[in-house]
Amino acid sequence: MKFDPTSCPKCNGKPKGTIEQVLGLAHVIELDDQPGVYDYEGYTDIWWDDQFTREDEDGKVTLECADCHEQWQAVMTPSPEVAKVEG
Repeated sequence: MKFDPTSCPKCNGKPKGTIEQVLGLAHVIELDDQPGVYDYEGYTDIWWDDQFTREDEDGKVTLECADCHEQWQAVMTPSPEVAKVEG
């Protein structure tokens, strides 16, 4: 994939990654001393197959800089090699 702009506007660093959204199932348990009352158990099943890159209303993704951790918006397009493999 390619990004525009491709580098961090603050320090010119490379992107570390894209901001993603991942769904999951947070386990709950019923409290022993309060029937019908639940609390989080502390474990979540992550549904990796439902993960997707978040886009804003203009279709831009958010990148995070590998160096300074600043975030910026960019247009993401598949590179020709990736498009050939996917398509």
